[in-house]
Amino acid sequence: MSAAPSKGRVLIADDSRFFLQSLERLLQSEGYEVISAEDGHQAVVAACEHTPDLVLMDVEMPRVTGIEACRKLKTIPETVHIPVLFVTSNASSDVRLKGLKAGGEEFLTKPFIPEEILAQVDKFMKRVQSTLGLMDKVKLLEDERNDLQKRLGSGAAEEKILRGFPITPSNSLAVISDIDDRLIAFARDNRQFVLLYLAVDNMDRVDMLYGSEIVFEAQAFIFNKTVEYLREVSADLDAVRIARNLADDVVIFLPDKLLADLKIDSANVDEFGLDLLKHVRFGMESQFMKKEVAPILNISTGLSWVTTSSRLSFNRQILNAIRDASSSAYNFQGRARQRLHNRLREMIQNRAMKIMYQPLVRAVDFRIAAYEALARGEFPELERPQLMFDVAEESRQVHALSRLCREKAIESLPSLDAGKLMFVNFHPDDFNDPHFLMDSPDEPIFKADPKRIVIEMTERAAIKDAEQLREVIEFLKKKGFRIAIDDLGSGYTSLGLIASLEPDYIKFDMSLIRGIERSPTKQALLKTLAQFTQDIGATSVAEGIETQEELDVVREFRCDLCQGYYFAKPQAQLITEADFAFTKSD
Repeated sequence: MSAAPSKGRVLIADDSRFFLQSLERLLQSEGYEVISAEDGHQAVVAACEHTPDLVLMDVEMPRVTGIEACRKLKTIPETVHIPVLFVTSNASSDVRLKGLKAGGEEFLTKPFIPEEILAQVDKFMKRVQSTLGLMDKVKLLEDERNDLQKRLGSGAAEEKILRGFPITPSNSLAVISDIDDRLIAFARDNRQFVLLYLAVDNMDRVDMLYGSEIVFEAQAFIFNKTVEYLREVSADLDAVRIARNLADDVVIFLPDKLLADLKIDSANVDEFGLDLLKHVRFGMESQFMKKEVAPILNISTGLSWVTTSSRLSFNRQILNAIRDASSSAYNFQGRARQRLHNRLREMIQNRAMKIMYQPLVRAVDFRIAAYEALARGEFPELERPQLMFDVAEESRQVHALSRLCREKAIESLPSLDAGKLMFVNFHPDDFNDPHFLMDSPDEPIFKADPKRIVIEMTERAAIKDAEQLREVIEFLKKKGFRIAIDDLGSGYTSLGLIASLEPDYIKFDMSLIRGIERSPTKQALLKTLAQFTQDIGATSVAEGIETQEELDVVREFRCDLCQGYYFAKPQAQLITEADFAFTKSD
C-alpha cells in the first residue's frame, strides 16, 4: 500500500528539543514532510539542500539567530521565495520589526496553540500552491497566445508572434531594459505608430489586503482582457506588439496600417484608449466581485504618436515613446486622483454620506441584538468605504471623514428599540484625532448615550501602538462605551494583547467562517477562539455567515452573535426579524 502524498515540506528551526519535537509530531501527524534544524546556520544549509515550501523559525538561537538566518535566506535565489514564519516567546515590537525587515511573513507566539500553528501552515501552503498554480496558468495563457499567433501567421511566424519583452520597474514610469531585434524591426517597418500605455497603479495595496495570488490573477486578467479587446476591434494581431512588464503595466504598439484600417487618427485615438480602459475596468468589476480589487487599482491610459526619424536610433526612439506614453498615463492618473481628493472634500462639506445597517443576531433564538452602521458615499465614484478611506488617507482627510461617518451612524439611535446596540466603526487613525482624545464637543459620539454604542476597531489597529491603544480604550470605557475588536483571525495581534484590552465583543473574521463546515482546521481554530472569548468574559460574533452549513457550525461552537448575508444584507432601514431572508431552524 503506497504512502499518502505529502501535503508539503516544512523546515523547523529551534534550539529547544521540546518545541522542535512537538512541532515535528504535530505537522507529521497532519501529513507534512518535516526537516529539522537546531540553529540558524543549520536552517540555511537545510533550506538550500531541501528547498522546503515553508520555514518555521525560532528567533533566539545560538551561532546564527532566526532573524539572521531569515535575512540570509532572502539573499539566496533558490530560497528567496520561501515564506518564513517566526515561532517565538519574544514577540516584542522591536523583534517583530526586525523580523519583518528581514523578510519574515508572520509571528506566532510560544507556548503555541496547535490549531493556530496548523491553520497558519495550511494558509501559507495554500498561498504557495496558489501562487505556483497561477504562475503556471499565466505561462500557459501566454504559450497559448503565442501558439495562436504562429498558427495565424503565414510565412515567417516567429517575426509575427505577439511577444512580450522584459521591462525593469526602476520607478513609477517603467523602463524597457531589453529592446530586441523584433521590436527594432517593428519600428523600422512602421514609420508611424501609436504606443498605447496601460498604467496599473496601487497593486501593492491589493497584495497587502488579498495576497500575491490575487495579484498574479489580476495581472494576468488585465493582460488578457487587453488582448481580448484587440481581437474584438478586429485588430490584426500579427502586426501588433504587446507586453506586460515586470511590474504591472501593459505596453501596446499599434502600427500605421492597422490604425488606418480601424480609422483611428490623432482626433480619435484617445477614444480608442478610453474604450480599452472601460473594457478592462468592466471586466475587473465582474471578475473580482467579492473583492474590492477594481476600486483599489488606479488604471489609466497614456499615448505617444510616433513618427520615426533617421536622426535617432530606433532603440532610442522606442525608449522615448515609452517614456512619453507612461508619463502621460501617470500624469492623467495623478489628475484623476486629485479630482477624487477634491470630490471627497466636497462630499464631506456637503455631508453626502448614507449609512447602511446590518443586524447582529443572537445565535440561540435569532433575535436582533444590535446593528452595525456601515458608511457609503453618496457620490458614485466614492461609494465604497475602502476607496473612500484610501483617498482620505492620501489627502489627509481621515479625521473629517470618520467624524462624518460617526455623526451619520448615530442619527438612527432614537429609532433603536430599547436594549439594542449600535456598532460604530473606527479607523485606526481616529485614535490620534485631537477632537476625539480631548473630549471635544465636536465629536459626534460624545453627544449620544454611550451605553447604546459599541466602538468597533480592527485587530490591525492594535499592533501600531499597544500602550496608547490601552489608554484610549480605558478612556472610552470610563465614558460608558463598549469595545469590539473586529477581524480577529486576519491580523497579527497576539491573543495576550487582545485579552489585555478587555474588549466587550470579539468579532471573528469572515475568512475564518467562509466554508468552515468543510475545514476541520478552521473548526478547531474557531473552537479555540470561541473558548478564549468566553474565558475573558467577552461576547463572540461570527461575521460573514452566508449559508445554513456555516451557521450550524457557528452555533455548534457556541458563538454568541451572528452576522452576514444569510440573515440580511446591509440596508438603509433598521430591519426586524420579520425581514430575515432565511427560514429559522434548530
